[in-house]
Amino acid sequence: MSDPEPLKNLLNDHMKIHTGEKTHTCDQCGKCFRQKGHLKVHMKIHTGEKPYTCNQCGKSFAHAISLKLHLRSHSGEKTFYCDQCGKMFLSALLLKSHLKHTHDTVYL
Repeated sequence: MSDPEPLKNLLNDHMKIHTGEKTHTCDQCGKCFRQKGHLKVHMKIHTGEKPYTCNQCGKSFAHAISLKLHLRSHSGEKTFYCDQCGKMFLSALLLKSHLKHTHDTVYL
């Protein structure tokens, strides 16, 4: 029979979403996280580790999603659509900025 401990740990981490409990603390800055994996990702801020490198320009990133978003700048892929004017953007952040400055729309 398989070891139930990993499933128990997953359930405990999941339950923290509902309780708001944050038991994993960064020893560098004190920021707290619900999941150990989130702390591990956060630690790259302090170590400067950037293992994800763009094969087109050589720029490095701490997070895979940052590289994915960066690659759009090379391909020109624009997937974020302004429903007010139809303009397309490379990222949600650029769309939010456009909405704020062009249409006076603020999203929290």
